[in-house]
Amino acid sequence: MEDLAGALGLLLMGVGFVGVFLPLVPGTPVMLLGAWVYSALTGFNTLTWPWLLLMTLLTAASVALDFVAAAWMTRKMGASRRATAGALLGTLVGVLFLGAYGTLVGGMGGAVLGELSVRRTLRPALKSGAGAFVGFVLTMLVDIVVALVLLGIYIAFALM
Repeated sequence: MEDLAGALGLLLMGVGFVGVFLPLVPGTPVMLLGAWVYSALTGFNTLTWPWLLLMTLLTAASVALDFVAAAWMTRKMGASRRATAGALLGTLVGVLFLGAYGTLVGGMGGAVLGELSVRRTLRPALKSGAGAFVGFVLTMLVDIVVALVLLGIYIAFALM
């Protein structure tokens, strides 16, 4: 049973890791699911509750950052409050309709439209959109690091 659990968990880990880079699969949540499935099938003997809690917290932080990073970086680039709100709203709407790439398209589009509604000039609006893009890149880097940590913990406990 442990071999089956290890294989199933590893399959979910692999699908999730690919999902960090592809928009159709929620990467780190699928990886977390793989860890939980493995632990449940093995009676939580190898991959224990403290490690699962750490993995869950890392995944939750990663997902939360996906939604707020575009707005945060837009604001850091000197954008208006409306552009910041536009980046956040655009990210949420973009994810609903375009998946992971919606965080990029929606965040940038929301920031640009929000800034255009305040200043009505293209240059500051594009700067706001650039802030949202930087936020997207930041979330990709964080997602990759979190995915590598999740995979490392899984391999250390489930496959060793």
